Amino acid sequence: MNKLYLPALLTFFLSFAIQPTALTQITITLNGNPPLCGGFATGSILASVSGGQSPYQFEWSNGQTGNPITGLPAGPYSLTVTDQDGNQAVDSIVLIAPPPLEVPITVTACSPPGAMTALPSGGTPPYSLSWNTGDTTASISGLPLGQYCITAQDANNCAFINCQYIGEPMTASIETTSAACNNPFGGGTAQAMVSGGVAPFAYDWDNGMTGPLIDSLPAGPVTVTITAYNGCSITVTDTVDLEENPLGVQVQTEEPGCAGDSTGWATANAPGAFPPATYLWNTGDTTQAVYNLPAGTYTVTVQDFMGCEGIKTFQLDNASNLKLELEVENPTCNGVNNGRIKVNPLDGVPPFIYKWNTGDSTKILENLSPGLYIVTVSDDVGCFKVDSASLVYPP
Repeated sequence: MNKLYLPALLTFFLSFAIQPTALTQITITLNGNPPLCGGFATGSILASVSGGQSPYQFEWSNGQTGNPITGLPAGPYSLTVTDQDGNQAVDSIVLIAPPPLEVPITVTACSPPGAMTALPSGGTPPYSLSWNTGDTTASISGLPLGQYCITAQDANNCAFINCQYIGEPMTASIETTSAACNNPFGGGTAQAMVSGGVAPFAYDWDNGMTGPLIDSLPAGPVTVTITAYNGCSITVTDTVDLEENPLGVQVQTEEPGCAGDSTGWATANAPGAFPPATYLWNTGDTTQAVYNLPAGTYTVTVQDFMGCEGIKTFQLDNASNLKLELEVENPTCNGVNNGRIKVNPLDGVPPFIYKWNTGDSTKILENLSPGLYIVTVSDDVGCFKVDSASLVYPP
């Protein structure tokens, strides 16, 4: 009997777990070397990085991407490190440098024999000093005209050079132009003039303005302090005057008619005056117009709201100063009526009108007998004069 053997189907199951490799956190250590001299970009920073998966990318706050970074001024810096898996870490550092080395110079005697003193500051003390005169002290004196330079060096071998000057003695003055009182901005100018010293100069006026020339000034004192490049200064004062009689006063007049009359008048006006204006006449009147004036000399002073003044003097004459002159001829013999009178008007306004007590209206009377003759003469403006003459026979 034959037997059939079937192979058995066997199934095996294998199971296992893959454990991920544990990653360490990125750690940054920053080591900085600040600039030894303040104001210079000589610092550097080195980053030490551990953890994460290299390679790393470096991104600094100043835009650099290397490690280390150099040529750095003092200040704050931050670094972002990114590993190949995109993990990041950030750290920061501040580079602190000494304050910048400075050597200000004070000129203590501005002109020969000059003197100056240097006072170093900042940097890292102690300091060494050296002048171009060969001196090594802070102060030097007995100096002629010229430039003097000092080199200061600190403990870190940082150096600073500064120079100053000894100049000619300074003198100064102010040239002014008058202010127009009817200008609300004044209109005056002042210009500072300086000689000697060391240019350039700074000009500081007591009204806060600067520069050698200032304008739009009212009347009054002005003061300027002029400071030379080496710090030496001089102060001068002058006065901006008020323009004299800036108001142009105009007068409209009417003359009195006849001698002895008080019929004249005058009106004053000042174009350009800021109202209200005041008026003062030499008659004592304070009105703009005055009346009942006889012939004579008159003066009016006008002052406006801004204080501007104008003065006008003028003459009023009579329209007519009529006078009479008589030419008289007595009769030549007793019983002969050949007397004669001629009247001559003087300083009147022609034409003239003649009226005699005889009824005549002529300038000349002839064939006159002894007696009293009276004439009244009037001129074209209505002024009149009366005169008389007596004719007699010869003895």
